[in-house]
Amino acid sequence: MDRLAERRRAVALAVHYREAEGLSIAQIADRLGRSPATIKAYFYDPTGEKARAVKAWTRELVIAAMLEWRERYGRLPSSYDWSRTHARRRGEQALRRLEEGHWPAASVVSAVFRTWAAARQAAAAKNPRGPGPTEQ
Repeated sequence: MDRLAERRRAVALAVHYREAEGLSIAQIADRLGRSPATIKAYFYDPTGEKARAVKAWTRELVIAAMLEWRERYGRLPSSYDWSRTHARRRGEQALRRLEEGHWPAASVVSAVFRTWAAARQAAAAKNPRGPGPTEQ
């Protein structure tokens, strides 16, 4: 069986075990021979689309997105800028900025660079122009 079909089968079984039999994550993991983290991933990302999206972002693409943000808004983005949760809390303008471009999720930047500081440093080194009006 190919990987996608196997994932679909495993997700369907996990959903069945949870909904029809009321099993816990640990019990489902045991029954399917998978780790609890894998079972949680099945519920969080049943199609694997979120995982593929993370893999689509490279260091170069993240840097390009950061530099585009700086061009538009005068400073490199922070993790708060690219977090939907924080944007909702910060209001309409923050949400609009997030929706106006194709930005990686804050978690993607962390996955690609390990830290936001490293990502921002790489972007600044790629196109140094000094800090923007509100950048430090």
